[in-house]
Amino acid sequence: MVDIAIIGAGLSGLTLAHKLKGVGDVRVYEQADRCGGRMVSVNVEDYAFDYGAQFFKVKTAGFADFIKPMIDRGVIAPWHARFVEFEEHHITWRRQWDDQVPNYVCVPGMGALAEALAQEVSVQLNTQVHRIEKERTWALYDQDGGLITEADWVVSTLPAANALRLLPACFAHRAAMDRIEMQACFSLMLGFKNPLDLDFDAALVRGADISWISVNSSKPGRDSGYSLLVHATNRWADCHMNDQASEIMAYLCNQTTTVLSQTVAHADHMSLHRWPYANVAKHKQQQIYMDPCAQLAACGDWCIQGRIEAAYESAALLGLEIEKVMH
Repeated sequence: MVDIAIIGAGLSGLTLAHKLKGVGDVRVYEQADRCGGRMVSVNVEDYAFDYGAQFFKVKTAGFADFIKPMIDRGVIAPWHARFVEFEEHHITWRRQWDDQVPNYVCVPGMGALAEALAQEVSVQLNTQVHRIEKERTWALYDQDGGLITEADWVVSTLPAANALRLLPACFAHRAAMDRIEMQACFSLMLGFKNPLDLDFDAALVRGADISWISVNSSKPGRDSGYSLLVHATNRWADCHMNDQASEIMAYLCNQTTTVLSQTVAHADHMSLHRWPYANVAKHKQQQIYMDPCAQLAACGDWCIQGRIEAAYESAALLGLEIEKVMH
């Protein structure tokens, strides 16, 4: 069988592994100690936070079919949040999320989907692919020069900038991928011994340097203390990615306090995560980047739009195209 190495165990990498496991010997390599990419959760002290992707919708039949077994198993559940929109510190719109157009989360954290998918494919964690060289086949090396594996096909599901640093100069789509502009984000995690007096569970914010506030503990399956997750706007994060963490947290706390009209500075837990490649605006470039002559490819949500379903769509399409080439 053809050997296929997939770099990155986020949703794209795991989706692609599932799509190709019948046509080749597929192995996924992930530099972190977990799967999921930006679908990630953490438990800190008495609090749980989904500090990357917050929820997702399902718009296509293919994605609906793909996640249905996970819904049946309880790995994915609808989040019936009280949703609001803020314009600065004024609520301008309200609605109750329901099952008519479901908004889903993974249970007990956003990383649960990746963990479930990873059980059915070969994933090697704590393995950073540092260099790819063409020898008899493609040879993948770690940062110490040690050989990780050899493969006929290599696919990167990393963010575009990281993929370009890794994929060799012969890759046919380097110029096109170099035009992809990804956006940064900060995730501010706040835990409180006593719940705040809020009349919503999820909020889209406009007119401020934060774009999102959610009561993370309101999501289904979160058996933890009262927690808020706040996202900075992509624009503000792009300008402040290298600032000191203490300065960023203080500023985002002040922004959150202004929007909510109540202080959050008394949080019992406060932490920050930087996402240099968090989002990408919807665009009309390629949905996948495949070089069948070199047997190299790249895919990910950044090929389409910064959505969870886009990660699936890009990987599913690439799986079909690679399978066609092999036959």
